[in-house]
Amino acid sequence: MPVGMAEANREVKVVVESIKPALKKASEMTQEEWKKFIAETAGSWRGELERPEQGEFETRDQWPWCTCPTRTLWIAYIRREEAALLQRFQQVSPADIAICSVVLAELLYYYFVLLSVVT
Repeated sequence: MPVGMAEANREVKVVVESIKPALKKASEMTQEEWKKFIAETAGSWRGELERPEQGEFETRDQWPWCTCPTRTLWIAYIRREEAALLQRFQQVSPADIAICSVVLAELLYYYFVLLSVVT
């Protein structure tokens, strides 16, 4: 965009558009599209990584209605392995259940990649 004195002091509108087509949301991808996305992006970072001090790891109490470790709670739910867990989820509204994006990514990976190997 050439600018000079004649173009100075003018209001402009800048539009930023990607030259690549937008990626679909993971929930809209087919299994093949998801596998291709993972294959293209996994390990693609080429810079230096610095991991700062992590601090203390929080230890949480075990939920009384679930015998599985918290980190595998969602997998146990998907596999229908814990009767008490399933009953607990049926007692609450889906609108009251929230998961973080990291867990969501892990669940999508589990669903699209790992289950496709099994089925």
